[in-house]
Amino acid sequence: LHKPMYLFLGNMAVADIVACTSSVPKQLQILLTGDTKILYESCLVQIFSVHVFGNLESLILLGVLVLIWVISTSACMILPLLVTRLNFSDDNRKIQGILCDHMGVVVLAESDIKVNNAYGTVQMVLLFLLPLIFISYSYLRIFIECRIKRSAEITKHGLNTLLTHFLALLIFFICTLGSIMIPRYFKDLKTPTVLNFGILAIPMSNALIYFFRTKELRKNTINRLLRVFTATGNR
Repeated sequence: LHKPMYLFLGNMAVADIVACTSSVPKQLQILLTGDTKILYESCLVQIFSVHVFGNLESLILLGVLVLIWVISTSACMILPLLVTRLNFSDDNRKIQGILCDHMGVVVLAESDIKVNNAYGTVQMVLLFLLPLIFISYSYLRIFIECRIKRSAEITKHGLNTLLTHFLALLIFFICTLGSIMIPRYFKDLKTPTVLNFGILAIPMSNALIYFFRTKELRKNTINRLLRVFTATGNR
């Protein structure tokens, strides 16, 4: 693998770990105990972590990794602060969803939420919709260049990279929108267990997609596993 590819996969792995550690333990607790309550402070941490993960996944193909982390964390640090200024009724604290996200919590507030709505909309446009447009344009340009180039090797490599990234992003957007939007538009629908692990499906799919679609990664992983099993068998 080339060095930029190592950085890309490493950054994605860290983002996936952030997503899993911020939501999966709580989901497992809910499934095992049936207790759906979450501490207010834990909810604020989850708001920050989940939105950082979403921004990293959508921005990961657009620029310098350090800059992406700075932008994502800076933008998402404001979300919990905006929530803390709101007042909530004790009788209306049931989140319509499977985790604490900014707007899912804000709609329960008794205070004026215009600032939260405005900031959430701006962040959605700048860190979610615009990256999606830029990525789509980049994919289109890659596809056109692959069609123009006469080299079969370049065309094959370009389309392989394009398909790999497209599959990862497709699963990310489907799982994210499904996990957030379905519980809100179908409030009377019992959220299926599979949907509860929508955010877990993204890291799992990233690992599987890049394992099977990246020859160097697959080869090195298999070689390491063989060495581990061989060393274990010789003991």
